[in-house]
Amino acid sequence: MPAVEEEHGDLLFSVVNLSRSRKIDPEVLMARANTKFEKRFGEMEKILEAATLGEMEDAWTLAKSRG
Repeated sequence: MPAVEEEHGDLLFSVVNLSRSRKIDPEVLMARANTKFEKRFGEMEKILEAATLGEMEDAWTLAKSRG
């Protein structure tokens, strides 16, 4: 597993470097991604009160499609 973790770390490092080379702040990108995730998760919570795992997955897909 350490080799897999190392590869994941290398991948993250590469993505950060790509962002910087394009004059894009990777921290801003991560903050935006987190905000998008929180919005989708909140939307999913509104859709579901009590649901099965399958219904939750369907709700997640619906929330993603709503932006």
